[in-house]
Amino acid sequence: TLCNGGLVAGRDGVLMIEAFGSDAGAKWMAEQARVLTGQAPTHVAVTHYHADHTGGLTAAHAPGGVQLHATAVTRDLTTSRNTGAPADLLKDAILVDPAAGATLDLGGRRVRIAPHDGHTPSDVSVRVEDSPVLFCGDLVWNGMFPNFVDALPSKLTRSVRALRASDATTFVPGHGTLATVADMDRF
Repeated sequence: TLCNGGLVAGRDGVLMIEAFGSDAGAKWMAEQARVLTGQAPTHVAVTHYHADHTGGLTAAHAPGGVQLHATAVTRDLTTSRNTGAPADLLKDAILVDPAAGATLDLGGRRVRIAPHDGHTPSDVSVRVEDSPVLFCGDLVWNGMFPNFVDALPSKLTRSVRALRASDATTFVPGHGTLATVADMDRF
């Protein structure tokens, strides 16, 4: 898959967080959704445009009827910078408001997609509202040195501090092992 991601299931839908680095990775995660929940993903949220998080968009969308959630900047950068990006799928993405974010109701389970920046110009995190779990994308790397190719450290620091200030206790980094509050403090 080349990056971390995850699944969040409700009665009416399943959110796959990240499209991963390849079609094979996205297919594998979609199969895990079917095994674990009995249904294919109905939504896909990508945390930023880097190809290791968007390379599997075609396969992630393959079941049909899947709603893709991304910021406009993520959509535009994926199309302009990633070779072979599925522009046709991205043009139909549900755009996350860069100021207000978005909330998805999966049927008895809600997730909050919150805009940030710092790793790229349009990062998002995904918080499971009834759980201590927060998916951080590449805003957080645990146990390894982060990729700073597009980073603005002052903005990244501000975003990571905001994530840490939440009441989450389990942080899913873009890369590395699950992070605890102590790991976030170190990062």
